[in-house]
Amino acid sequence: MGKQIYLSVFLMLLCIGLVAQTTTVNYTPSADANILNPERGFYTPTITYASNYTPLNASDLYAVQNLHTPYNANYQVSTSLIFRYFVLDDFVNSAISTSFLTKMQQDLDIIRSTGMKCIIRFSYVNEANTGTCGSWICSPYGDASKSRILNHIAQLKPYFESNKDIITAVQMGFIGVWGENYYTDHFGDASQSPYILTNTNWQDRNEVLGALVNAVPIERMVQARYPQAKQRYVYGIGAPTSSPALTPNEAHNGSAKARIGFHNDCFLASDDDFGTFTDYGPPSSQSDTTNLKSYKENDSKYLVVGGETCFINNPDDNCIDNGGRADYELRRFHYSYLNSEYNNDVNNDWTNNCLDEIKKNLGYRIELCSGTYPNSAIAGQTIDVNISLKNEGYAAPYNERGLQLVLRSLANGKNYFAKLSPDPRDWHTGNHYINETLCLPPNLPSGNYEMLLSLPDPMPSLFNRYEYAIQCANMNTWEFNTGFNRLGHNLTVINNHSSLACSGETMFTSTSFYDPDYCPDVLNINGSIPTDTYIADDQINSDGHIDFTENAYFQADQAIFLLPDFTVELGAGLIIVNENCK
Repeated sequence: MGKQIYLSVFLMLLCIGLVAQTTTVNYTPSADANILNPERGFYTPTITYASNYTPLNASDLYAVQNLHTPYNANYQVSTSLIFRYFVLDDFVNSAISTSFLTKMQQDLDIIRSTGMKCIIRFSYVNEANTGTCGSWICSPYGDASKSRILNHIAQLKPYFESNKDIITAVQMGFIGVWGENYYTDHFGDASQSPYILTNTNWQDRNEVLGALVNAVPIERMVQARYPQAKQRYVYGIGAPTSSPALTPNEAHNGSAKARIGFHNDCFLASDDDFGTFTDYGPPSSQSDTTNLKSYKENDSKYLVVGGETCFINNPDDNCIDNGGRADYELRRFHYSYLNSEYNNDVNNDWTNNCLDEIKKNLGYRIELCSGTYPNSAIAGQTIDVNISLKNEGYAAPYNERGLQLVLRSLANGKNYFAKLSPDPRDWHTGNHYINETLCLPPNLPSGNYEMLLSLPDPMPSLFNRYEYAIQCANMNTWEFNTGFNRLGHNLTVINNHSSLACSGETMFTSTSFYDPDYCPDVLNINGSIPTDTYIADDQINSDGHIDFTENAYFQADQAIFLLPDFTVELGAGLIIVNENCK
């Protein structure tokens, strides 16, 4: 008897020792790869007019996802982003027609079908009226009134909501020629003496920005053309250019302050980017690069930023190595995207020294560095996972992003998912870590499991589409058909059929946290019940049958009802846990 006890203890200690062993995997960066990742990079601009609607074509969108030479460019890019200009020229004095809205929806459906996303802007006029004023542009400009704009935003609201999955951001637009909020008939023309905007002008602009922020779903941001426009909306029309930027505690909280980013349509054109960093008053108008650039630098860390170049300004518009500031300011202001077609008189200059770096680093560039993983583990107990990574890009992901560890059975290919706690939107330029203790389901079959990292789009319509998942910038890790990043390690699971289960830790489930079926309020389980994890937020009802050798795990927060016809065969297993799954 004593020998048996000694042998049992010895075997138990041996098992614990095997489970405790770990392996550290070091990852090789893909230093030169220009990765086609969602919501970042050089975009392809497209435009359509209500007066002559030109719909998007799926084959054209597929084409720009491959390496191609943009208009007037001496470089090549591939893109996951479309800029869609909707010019409402037929509706300056009327509601948007049903026909236009139908065509717009068809465009958005095509974007979704091709695996891309879009930046959207609406305007009413996109041509300069030369007139007889002696300037290159003259009033009247032809944009719409405030009341008309507000009515149009109300019409567009349901389309923003139903297409939020493939909308990256919505630019403020609407006001002025090109929707740039400058040359306008109704909101103050700062191009004319005395070159200021009045308090009334600011109030009118605030009403439009506020209506758009409220119309765009809380999951998406609105981009303002000028930093001062956000300051005067967030802090009131009298807000100074020294107004404080967004703080880390305010980021991603759903407030207007956390949801208004920036687009700059004259990046590098002059010291103040042709009025981008100008205080338009009252009482006077003057350039203020000191306050406004500092504000945008700090505010933009948590927001979407993009734009385009517009005017040759050598050498200032070149890269640092050629006496300019392009690459410095792209990183300083956390740029995620740029126009690939305008103005290539400027962009082409970058090809001599830094364009390859700009292409790689626009937005995020997540690189796995190393990971330490257990070699084996016991079902029903926890595992520790430690991953080191860095973001080499100019910005963090700005829209919500999923993050999960995946265990895939090498025996049958079945996946098990565990949601990880870090928020990738906090992965700013630099080093970051994933340190997690995760729970293996007590019914997880014995066997070998490959470990993978998944950064899916959390939108239900997109979470299982590889085109919308983030690919890490590493060699031999990307799994094209699933959108997972392979971690180069296998875990051996030992199931000793213990009924004990770890509690209070994130558990692997066979349904992804981002799947709309992950955690229903009520789950009804009927018929034959195979080995799996079954979870519900409120209750589970079952009159099913668990066959011999099958092991089911039921988890619900309020109640689990085993109905009279419910049966469990001898040799089968059932574990019941009272715990919330959301």
